[in-house]
Amino acid sequence: MCAALFSLVLILSVTHSLNRNESRRAAAASGIRDERLNIRIAIPPDEIFFPDEPDFLPGVLLEREQRAVWTEQDAAEHWQDPLRFGEEPWREMLEAAIQELLERIP
Repeated sequence: MCAALFSLVLILSVTHSLNRNESRRAAAASGIRDERLNIRIAIPPDEIFFPDEPDFLPGVLLEREQRAVWTEQDAAEHWQDPLRFGEEPWREMLEAAIQELLERIP
């Protein structure tokens, strides 16, 4: 029984030593060193770093021609007068928002 256990330990230590020597030989070929184990590690740089970004930016696609000057008629379709219904609805809305904020303050 002791001889079998001793043989198993001997086989495992020899196998470990062979694996360690093989990893050292493979790491020595790569050129990268691990100072803790004093061996070289084979990790290619393209697996560590992201690839470079392209050096171009896509162009801007305009859906309409830009106007240098807008006339009043051009802007009229996009303009909404905030005081069309008077200033009272705005005042009520702002006072309600202010009152709600003040009520939240302890």
